[in-house]
Amino acid sequence: MSARYPFDPFAVPNGPDIEFPAARKRRSFAQFLLRALLAIGGFIAASFVLSVVLFVPILIGEIIAIEAVVVGGHQVEALEFVSRLGALFPGTLVIAVAILSIIASAALAAGKEGRWEHPVDDEVWREQGAARYEQLKLEAGHVRAL
Repeated sequence: MSARYPFDPFAVPNGPDIEFPAARKRRSFAQFLLRALLAIGGFIAASFVLSVVLFVPILIGEIIAIEAVVVGGHQVEALEFVSRLGALFPGTLVIAVAILSIIASAALAAGKEGRWEHPVDDEVWREQGAARYEQLKLEAGHVRAL
């Protein structure tokens, strides 16, 4: 047995048995293009990070095989060279954290839809809700008492 509901949910005497989902707004071509570019950029970044993670063990093996290095015209033993590189790492870490902090704060500030909405006080909210309700009554044509 099948039951048919009219397209107007207010026309049913006791209301519809199912919840009607809110209409989804279609994205513009620019939004679609932006999301595609972000996905491509994320893929490239993830590929780079994965390649670095896979390359690090190879790099460590090659560095261990080095016996001496010439830096600035002077021969330096491998252990001294590695200690110099180790001293440069904390500075690089600070720069990486700063860059990621800027990106993360921008992402958090953008919000879900990427726009900022000003908070509305309760009175204005009620007036806007009442105006929306009146508009829906006009569009629906039939209104049942609640």
